[in-house]
Amino acid sequence: MRALIIGTLAVLGAVFAPAAHGNVTPSEARQSKNVTRLEPITDWNIDYGESRCRLSRFFGTQKERHLLSFVQSAPRGGFGMTLAGPEVRRYAESRRAYLGIRDDVVMRKADRAGPLNAPFKALNDCTCSMLENWGLDPEEHRQYRPPRWINRRSVSKAISRRYPSKALRKGQSAIFEMRLIVEPDGQVSSCHLEKNTIADSLSSPACQVTMRDAEFAPAMNAKGDPMRSFYSTTITYAMTP
Repeated sequence: MRALIIGTLAVLGAVFAPAAHGNVTPSEARQSKNVTRLEPITDWNIDYGESRCRLSRFFGTQKERHLLSFVQSAPRGGFGMTLAGPEVRRYAESRRAYLGIRDDVVMRKADRAGPLNAPFKALNDCTCSMLENWGLDPEEHRQYRPPRWINRRSVSKAISRRYPSKALRKGQSAIFEMRLIVEPDGQVSSCHLEKNTIADSLSSPACQVTMRDAEFAPAMNAKGDPMRSFYSTTITYAMTP
């Protein structure tokens, strides 16, 4: 998929690969015949989640809605992006995506978003508030290197071996979001587990195992010093065929 997001206008295109066709700006991309324009049909919406903040808007028509969302867990220049809808399927065979927000900037990552300045500021404000609620310093997380889980594989195996017996007998599966607070010395000081699916018999021992066994290289601030930070991951319990 080659996708171009321009301010409040979403465009899907099939030919704008900078590596193959040179540097392409949003204004140049709009001139192509191989582009599908998707006009916004809703306002921007900010979802203040417990573990992440999501900025989203729908494009296209009410019958064929396309979702554009940006997700952040810290107030940084980077973000996760999702673009989904009927037109996106046309470009599913290609895995590359390009982002263009200002007409005179080549399609690539843009730190300052022009027409999206206000929505992105709201997204950063959301993540700042979220980190403060976790007892972390938002300013320090604007430029930082996240903690690295050194023994994740062995801890994951230990968690898997403790699949709750009641859930196993019932064939239940579940997905959990786990958030850890990692101290400057690499120790895990707290663990929060949030279940994303309904499975009454499935209560994960992940926090207990992780708090006891996990080893982390701590996060680093802009100066290269260890800092207090967080680590988020997903745990999936699923029955194997």
